Amino acid sequence: MLAAARWLRLLQRSSVEQAAAIIRADAALADLSVTQYSQGLEWLAGIGLLEEGTGALDPSGGLGSLSPSELHELLLAATLDAARPPWLQDADLLVRDTADLPQDIVALARTLDVGDEVALRSIAAVHGKMDLEQRALVGSAGELGLIAVLEEEWPGSTYHVAADHDGFGYDVAFRSAGETWHLEVKSTSRLGRLVIHVSRHEHEVALRDPAWQLVAAGLDGDSRLECLATISYPELAARAPRELHPTARWESVRYAISPENLTGGLAFVPGLTASASRYLGASGMTAAATGFAWMPAAEC
Repeated sequence: MLAAARWLRLLQRSSVEQAAAIIRADAALADLSVTQYSQGLEWLAGIGLLEEGTGALDPSGGLGSLSPSELHELLLAATLDAARPPWLQDADLLVRDTADLPQDIVALARTLDVGDEVALRSIAAVHGKMDLEQRALVGSAGELGLIAVLEEEWPGSTYHVAADHDGFGYDVAFRSAGETWHLEVKSTSRLGRLVIHVSRHEHEVALRDPAWQLVAAGLDGDSRLECLATISYPELAARAPRELHPTARWESVRYAISPENLTGGLAFVPGLTASASRYLGASGMTAAATGFAWMPAAEC
């Protein structure tokens, strides 16, 4: 990592060949081996900080104008993004202050002469990027999994609204036995906890549309549907942010959902029979049966 940082600084004003000559000639840089410098350069290329093919700094990134401290912060964040240690997906809970910084990041920050606050900022940025990626990846899979279950039980009953429009405030329109529901689907592949994001528009639609229902979909590692639950939205709506000034308006809220907020299956669908898909009723849709700890502990 120290070798990578040195390469970055040299490549701001030199070609790879010129930087390599400086490394060979400068006694102050001889504390690292040729192999370590080679590995440092390979690492920079692997995490996308060098232009493919030339080995030079990626001109689209504006790296040439950054100060050494800014370069090191960028290297720290890019390394964290590439490595993605297991604790990173729960960093919003585990790393809330500099005192919570994991030892691997502390060691990396020390190597790069980066302060703890900068390290904390890098963790937050990379975790946020991961969260967005995961939501985009699993969101469509959860919607399609739910549609497949509903269509198996009630052929022709669904319309995948989100595939054609993104402004309705729900993802799936579902009709059965003369009733219609508007389903907003929140999907996750995480076993330990359920965190969802609700937009201001979704929130407002939920408050004025009696057909609106919030559904949680648990997916396995291959993005296949494993469990379904209904989330009680009135309980969440009561926790929505309060606007304290007319010039301030919240646009999205993040909720950590506990099992007490959930009912296994699609609790709002009346008259589910024993022959219905196992995903739809509460039977079997528990934490113990599905392996998802955020699911209800027992049948409701």
